[in-house]
Amino acid sequence: MDKLQKTKYENLIIEIITQNERYKGNEDLLKFIYDDVVTRLGGILETISDEAVVRSYIERIVKLSVITTVKKRSLLLSSPVSEPSKTTEKKSAGYYDALKYQPSTTDVKINIDTKQAEQLKSEIVALAEKYPQKDFIKLYNLRFAEHKSLETISDELNVSQAQAAERLYELAALAKRIFGNEVS
Repeated sequence: MDKLQKTKYENLIIEIITQNERYKGNEDLLKFIYDDVVTRLGGILETISDEAVVRSYIERIVKLSVITTVKKRSLLLSSPVSEPSKTTEKKSAGYYDALKYQPSTTDVKINIDTKQAEQLKSEIVALAEKYPQKDFIKLYNLRFAEHKSLETISDELNVSQAQAAERLYELAALAKRIFGNEVS
């Protein structure tokens, strides 16, 4: 890639990163996100001549890189998890048993009523029935019950990390619709 193209794509990559909604509040990670994007892109941009395709491809890679980089930082900054409380497990077992999810045992207060939990459960099941090839229930269990990383999930579902992230976004959108702005 000659110097002119590199500068052109460098500016485009930075522009797309700064426009990403998850980048806001993580501005200190620009260099790390940019480096991750460039690594993931490899030499693919040299083979694409259509500017619209280049932009679309960079946008998808940026989404994944922002998620991955922010997650890596939060894992490094997080404190060790405390021992689970048996009372919490008993109270929440009825809500999540079909999806094998156990809520976090930290002292986070979330107001979720039984009706909302059942609605989320039924809508995830309906989504899984509508799109069986996307393995939404398995995805849900891998991420929220087994706390697997995006990389592990993509390996187990035999899809790219970008596809796994898109499916997780679909589940997050479903939860946001049901719970309003209570869940982020």
